[in-house]
Amino acid sequence: AAYAASGEGTPLGDTPAPPIEAGPPPDNRTSWDAISAAYQEERYGDRFGDQFMWSWTLPEDDLQLLNDVSGKHVLVLGCGGGQDVVALTKMGAIAIGIDQSAKQIAYGRKYAARRDAPNASFVEGTVEDLSRFDDASFDMAVSAHALNYVEHIEDTLRETHRVLRPGGSFTLSVRHPFDAALADEAPYRVEHAYWDNARDWQWTFEGREPASFRQWFWSISRWFEMLADAGFRVDRMLEPREPADAADGGDAARRELVPYTLILKARKP
Repeated sequence: AAYAASGEGTPLGDTPAPPIEAGPPPDNRTSWDAISAAYQEERYGDRFGDQFMWSWTLPEDDLQLLNDVSGKHVLVLGCGGGQDVVALTKMGAIAIGIDQSAKQIAYGRKYAARRDAPNASFVEGTVEDLSRFDDASFDMAVSAHALNYVEHIEDTLRETHRVLRPGGSFTLSVRHPFDAALADEAPYRVEHAYWDNARDWQWTFEGREPASFRQWFWSISRWFEMLADAGFRVDRMLEPREPADAADGGDAARRELVPYTLILKARKP
């Protein structure tokens, strides 16, 4: 999970990057490798224990989106440091996480060993290419605040549909596109066009070099279109009202204006 600007508001210490047209896009893989240690040491790590979190403030225990996962084979897209993977195994699942960051995957393997999670495993790779997995090999797929870092999201959706068994569910959370359109500072005016889906920014941690990222935000209607085009049927959509968490960089006033997280639960017929 990547709860950045997968900020819930915006990430701590984030700053605008140069305009998109000013140069080549940031390399998200390299940037995640660069900040992996700081991210896990200062922001995430063991923060939530064995809870599966859809955002900084939304645990699965409260939302009950996944139902019983006991014995289910689950694929976690954009697993980061493995917390979601381990949490699912503690719920009884057999879970595999995939992430493009080698350093995040290395952290995930150590994290799973430390938390005694033998049914958690990890592979390094992009979520746009799941060719290492067989057709209809998973009962369920999940992604918590990671898919905003994926450019070719249609490929991810098609591949996820392919690896799911008939009747399998795909539940994802992303930053709400309306929140992404607002200015970073109060009074939170609309600063970006709702339909402008690419955004560059820098993530900084005190005493460390900043890392530049590119994120993509799709309108709600576009999410429905893309999921349908990939063969999914959307069963549920949530726009939860989240409290501000002082540790996530969120602002209570902003949270009262617009939802931070968009959650969609889809199913392969």
